[in-house]
Amino acid sequence: MIKKVFPLIIVCAIVLTGCGEKKLNCSKTEEVNGIETTVNFSGKFSKNKIKSFTLEMNNNLENYSKSVSYYKEMIKKVYGLYDGIEGIKLSFEEDDSKIIIKFDVDVSKLSDDDKKKFNLFNFEKDYQDIRLGYLAEEYTCK
Repeated sequence: MIKKVFPLIIVCAIVLTGCGEKKLNCSKTEEVNGIETTVNFSGKFSKNKIKSFTLEMNNNLENYSKSVSYYKEMIKKVYGLYDGIEGIKLSFEEDDSKIIIKFDVDVSKLSDDDKKKFNLFNFEKDYQDIRLGYLAEEYTCK
């Protein structure tokens, strides 16, 4: 009986855990020059290497109500450089006092040149190194 049940338990464990897939969620809120920014990172890892991630930056421009359009154009110009790169989906949400920049990245679709251009962190690092990097920058990670 044990010989028949044990392999079934192993198969179920592999299926339920995603066969070595891990997730990492990190976030941080800080204020720089009167602009409160919340950054959320959500990464999926396979075999301890990053597979895909979402990076969302929520910029609260409430203190700059007279300059909102200037900051929005500046942010779109800087992050717009990543628009159109295969493997990166870039989106913007905005209203009168905030702009949210969201990157959805499929690392497997990025060319080596695009990985260097994106340069938010080293894609060769493993789960633990990326987690420790965010913790060192005072992010809260789950």
